[in-house]
Amino acid sequence: MQKKWEDEYDKSTFIILDKESKHMIGDINMFFYEDEKYHGEINVMIAEKEYRRKGLAKEALRLFMHYAYRRLGAKVTRKSYV
Repeated sequence: MQKKWEDEYDKSTFIILDKESKHMIGDINMFFYEDEKYHGEINVMIAEKEYRRKGLAKEALRLFMHYAYRRLGAKVTRKSYV
C-alpha cells in the first residue's frame, strides 16, 4: 500500500507519528485537482483521541504546507470552507 501512495500523481500522503513512541496517530493528505495547476486540498486526521486538541494537526498542516510549496510547487493560501 505504501508503494501505491508513492506512485500516485494526484495525491500525496504522510503519516503523523508521535515523536516519542513513533506510534502512528494520524495522517495528512493533499489531493491535487487535475483541471487547476498548483491547486489542491489538504486533509488532516488525528485518529487517536488522546492526541487530539494538542496542536498536532496545526503543526502537521504548517509543515505540510511548507513541503507542498517548496517541493511540489503548490501555491499556498489559507482559505477555510467549513
